[in-house]
Amino acid sequence: MNSYLNAPLADRVRPAHIEDFVGQAKARAFLKGVFKGSRESAILWGPPGSGKTSISHILSSQAEEAGRTFVFLSGVTSGIQDIRKVITQAKKAKISPILFIDEVHRFNRIQQDALLP
Repeated sequence: MNSYLNAPLADRVRPAHIEDFVGQAKARAFLKGVFKGSRESAILWGPPGSGKTSISHILSSQAEEAGRTFVFLSGVTSGIQDIRKVITQAKKAKISPILFIDEVHRFNRIQQDALLP
């Protein structure tokens, strides 16, 4: 059976491109800034259902088109070693990846401090 049909409705209707992100002018401007390289870092904050995860999916689907690498980590299942691995790989490859950490508030202070460099 097709995995698309088994996916939750929210995943099936989630926008995949900047142009599909309707009604969120500031978010669209943010996304365009990420792909142009004018955003060094950002924290997406808002209530459930406000589009934070949708923004990560757009970044993921369009990162390759923009010549960027996208890395998704979860604050629930990731740790300092995962962060250091991404940083080390980026330095070796001399790239500037788009690192999206979902649920970053789940990191403890030491884990959050690993993001500072």
